[in-house]
Amino acid sequence: MTQILDWLLIFFGTIFSFYSFKRICFQKNCSVSNFIICIVYVFCILPIMLNYFIGIPEYNTVYWYKVFISSMENEAISCIYDLYIFFSITSLFIYASKFKPKDTRNDKFMFFNSKLFSKIIVLSPLIYILISGTLKNYMVYNTQSLRGFDINNSSYFTNLMALIFLSLFSYYSSFFKKEKKKKSDYIIFILYNFLIIWIVGKRFIFANIAITILYYLSQLDLKENIRKKIFKLVPIFLMILICFSGLYLKVVRPLSDTSFDSIYEMLRVDFGRDDVIKYTIEKELIQNERILEYRGETMLGLLCQIVPRKIWPEKPYPHYMYLTASLLNVSIFKLPAGTTPSYYEMAISNFGYFGIIFAIFTLVLLCYFADKSRSIDTKYIWTMLIVVLLTQSMDIYIIYIFIYALCKILEFMYNLKKIKI
Repeated sequence: MTQILDWLLIFFGTIFSFYSFKRICFQKNCSVSNFIICIVYVFCILPIMLNYFIGIPEYNTVYWYKVFISSMENEAISCIYDLYIFFSITSLFIYASKFKPKDTRNDKFMFFNSKLFSKIIVLSPLIYILISGTLKNYMVYNTQSLRGFDINNSSYFTNLMALIFLSLFSYYSSFFKKEKKKKSDYIIFILYNFLIIWIVGKRFIFANIAITILYYLSQLDLKENIRKKIFKLVPIFLMILICFSGLYLKVVRPLSDTSFDSIYEMLRVDFGRDDVIKYTIEKELIQNERILEYRGETMLGLLCQIVPRKIWPEKPYPHYMYLTASLLNVSIFKLPAGTTPSYYEMAISNFGYFGIIFAIFTLVLLCYFADKSRSIDTKYIWTMLIVVLLTQSMDIYIIYIFIYALCKILEFMYNLKKIKI
C-alpha cells in the first residue's frame, strides 16, 4: 500500500508542479499558489522519489538525525504523509486552476520612491558591516562561524539578514520596474547579487534570489521567446544549485567524510522536509507524545513575533528550537544546532490531528490573500512569507512583516489624503 501511495504522490505531484511551472513562465500575474506547488514538490515529493532511486539516508554524518530513520521506514507513517501532502498539493492545484489573472500595479511602495533613500536601503548591509568593523571577516567566502563570528551571539547576524532582505526587496522592486535597462544596469545587477551571495555565505540565498527573480519576471510583459527561455533555464539553474550545494559541502565547508553517501545525507537535510514531517507524525499522532508544552504554543509565538521578550518573558521561542529539543531529548536552551522546520509538521505539533486539515486549508487561504493584492510588491512579500513558512524558520524573515505592515499603514493614510506621494 505504501509504494502505491508513494508513486501516486510522485505521479500527480510531478504533473501538478509541471503545469504550475508552465503557468509561472507563460502566464502573467499567475496565482502565488503555483510557486507554492513547486516548492512543495521540491521539498516534500522529490525526496520520496529519491528514496526509491538512491535510498533512505542512513544519517551517519549527521548522527542526531538517525532518529528520523524509524519514522521514514514506517509504512503507516508513510501512508499518512503521502495522503497529507497529496491532499495539500491537490487543493493548491485546484485553486490555481480556477484563479483568473488580475492586473497588478507596477508601482513601488511609497517610502521607496525616494531615489536617495532607496539607494541607502540597498547598500545598508554593506554600511552595517563597515560600521560594525567586521569587514575583515568577509575577505573569504564561508559561513559566519568559519569567518570568526561568535555563533552564540546571533544578534549581529539577525540584524544583518534583516538588512539583506530589505535590500533585496528594495533593489529588485526598482530594477524590474525600469522599462529601459542599460548595459550598466545589468552589470550592477550581477555585481549586486554577487555581493549579497558573498556576504551571506550560505546556499539558501541562491534559492531566495532565484525565486525573487522568477517572481518579478513572471509579473512583466515579456515576449513569448523570452518566456520559453525562462522555461528552459530554470530547471538548468536548479541542477546547478544542487551541484553547487554538493561542491559547497566538499570544498567550502568540507565534511569529515566527503563520500557520495555523506553528501547525499546533507543534501537531503537541506532540500528535504519529509523527515521532520514524518518524525512529527510519529511523535504526535502515533506515539501521542507532545513536542510542545501546550497546543498552539509556537503558532502563538509566530503571530506575536514582533512583541519584545522584555514585555512578554514567557513568549514561545521559534518552533525549530522545540523540534530540535525533541530530536535530541534536551532542553531548548542547550541546543548544539538547529533543525529546519516545515509548516506541515508545525501545524501537527500545534494542533494534533486537526493540524493536517488546518495546514491544507490555511495554505490555500494564504495564497488567496496573496492573490487579492493588486500590488506587485505586496504580492511578492506574501509569496516569500509562504515559501519561508514551508521551508525555513520565520525568525529572520520578520522584516517582511514589518515592511508589509508599514506600507499598508502608508497606503491607508494616502487613501485618507493624510499624506502625499
